[in-house]
Amino acid sequence: MDWEIDDLSTKLKDMEKDLYSGRIKIPKELASLQQEIAALKGRRTQLEDKSLNLMEQIESNRATLDKTALEFKRIEVEWKSRQDELNHKIESETQSIAQLTGKRADAVRNIDPSILQTYLALRKQKGYAVAKVEQGICQGCRIALPAGELANVRSGRLVQCSSCGRVMYLP
Repeated sequence: MDWEIDDLSTKLKDMEKDLYSGRIKIPKELASLQQEIAALKGRRTQLEDKSLNLMEQIESNRATLDKTALEFKRIEVEWKSRQDELNHKIESETQSIAQLTGKRADAVRNIDPSILQTYLALRKQKGYAVAKVEQGICQGCRIALPAGELANVRSGRLVQCSSCGRVMYLP
C-alpha cells in the first residue's frame, strides 16, 4: 500500500509541475489536468487513511498478542508446576503400591491356602469377598442374618453369609 501512495505522490508532483510550468496553454487541457490531480489526491487520501487504519489495527493486535503471550506464559508455568506435582505424586504412589504389594505378599504367605482360594474366588465372582455385619445385617447383600450365623460371626470364626456367600466380619 505504501508503494501505491509513493507512486501517486510521484505522479502528482509530475502533474503539478506540468500544471504550473506554463507549458500547457489550452484551458481545456489545464482543466482536465486539474481534475486528474484532484482525483489522484482523493485516491492518495483514501490510501493514507486505509494505511493509518491498518497501522492502528496492527498496534491493537500487537497489544492483544503481547497480553495473550503473557497469559500463555503464566498458564504454561502453572501447567509445568502442576505436572511436577503430579509426577511427584505418581512416584510417591508407585512407591506406596510397591510397599503394600510386599506387605500383601507377606500376609498371603500366612493364610491357609484353602481360605485364600475361597477369598480369591469370591472376589472374582462378587467384586469384593468380605462384608461387614452391622446390626445383624450383612452389608454385602443387605439381608438379616439368622441367629446361628450371627453367633458364629461374633465368636470370631470364618463364616460365609448364607445369602451372598461373602465372608462376614464384625467391626
